[in-house]
Amino acid sequence: MADYSLRYTPASFRKCSPWMVFLSCLVGISAMAGYALDAAFVNAFGFASALIGFLVAAAVTLPRTLVIAFAITRRHVDIGLLTRGSGFGYLGSTLTSLVYATYMLIFLAYEGAIMAQAVTALTGLGLRLSYVVVSAVMIPLTLYGMTFGSKFQAWTWPLWIALIGLAIGTATVRRARSPLRRPGPALPRGGGHRRLGGLKGS
Repeated sequence: MADYSLRYTPASFRKCSPWMVFLSCLVGISAMAGYALDAAFVNAFGFASALIGFLVAAAVTLPRTLVIAFAITRRHVDIGLLTRGSGFGYLGSTLTSLVYATYMLIFLAYEGAIMAQAVTALTGLGLRLSYVVVSAVMIPLTLYGMTFGSKFQAWTWPLWIALIGLAIGTATVRRARSPLRRPGPALPRGGGHRRLGGLKGS
């Protein structure tokens, strides 16, 4: 089960092809949480404002991400060891791992909630039971880390391409109708700004 996520990765373990790594990294655009958050921003602030915000965020984060990614690739270490080697010491490495773990827990809980609601909409199961089903399916898939994740991604990526294309197509068709789509109440124009103003004044 060792995935060498918190220590130096030996050469014997670095056997994934670039194609397999690429498929595994597709998880970044396959997570439905990203689509849900983007839609929430567009709904609250409008497409133009959200697009500008996305571009500014990408311009700020992308160069830093590339620097860290290339450093990790050259030294075959993870972000925790890279932090320690950069002069922040053991405490810095521990805090980095804590921040990363906290973010992942929040992200995975959000993603799991989306999948559970999809199961409920598709099958009619109770939401709590859907949480149990999603957890029971996903936890075993994560036990072997990158070793199994890359293989699972290679097996399922054609199906994912078809389904994500169907989801995007359904969402972009005007007045799309689907039994799986249960939209909430629409915000009035500028509703997101009024909500933020109310929070600011409280």
